Amino acid sequence: MYRELASLARQVSGKLQNEVNALSVYQLRSQGLLEEANHYWEISAKNRVNGAFLQLQSKTRENIINLVELSDFLKHLSELAEQLALQEERRQK
Repeated sequence: MYRELASLARQVSGKLQNEVNALSVYQLRSQGLLEEANHYWEISAKNRVNGAFLQLQSKTRENIINLVELSDFLKHLSELAEQLALQEERRQK
């Protein structure tokens, strides 16, 4: 049971890390697109779009932080589950 929990926690942690990587790439790409588009927009449109973009970037950063924290927690849970599995195996011997 503990080994299954450890394995599942590692799998989910890995998937979360993949999401973090994808969000990070998304942030970089979207920043580049925004900078490029700013050359063609009027000032009022730039201000509106930049404001919305900054809000989106802030939420994305917040999501990345939450995903990293959850991934770290799952890694720790995996390690604890492995330790419990080893302890249980020793008791059964």
